[in-house]
Amino acid sequence: KSIEQTNRKDRDNAELAAGRQLLKELIPIIDEAFILIKRIKEGVASPVYRHIKLLLLNFEDVLARRKGSIIIPEVNDELDPELHKAVKVEEDPKHTGNTIVEVYRYGYSIYNQVIREAEVKVKCGTRK
Repeated sequence: KSIEQTNRKDRDNAELAAGRQLLKELIPIIDEAFILIKRIKEGVASPVYRHIKLLLLNFEDVLARRKGSIIIPEVNDELDPELHKAVKVEEDPKHTGNTIVEVYRYGYSIYNQVIREAEVKVKCGTRK
């Protein structure tokens, strides 16, 4: 029984590692699809827009089945260091907290592990 449990655990670990590696390799492709969506206005080249949206929805479904997600922060969300990476900081002495003011790239998780944090610009109080 012990050998069987060890073999199952090894197979599970190999599957998790393969899933993480595959996601890392797919991220640049998915990033390009998000860039296309932002550049194509709905209605203009509508079939292309719909197909790219469908591709992204299908990708999101695949991640969800593997306990993952696309990390899509919103402007005015509070920075969560486990999900977001502040690549730019805007200081404002009147501001409290760390508020997202711009989103540069989405993040991704799989098997409840963040593979890449969402990259954001944050507004915060003046550092001392």
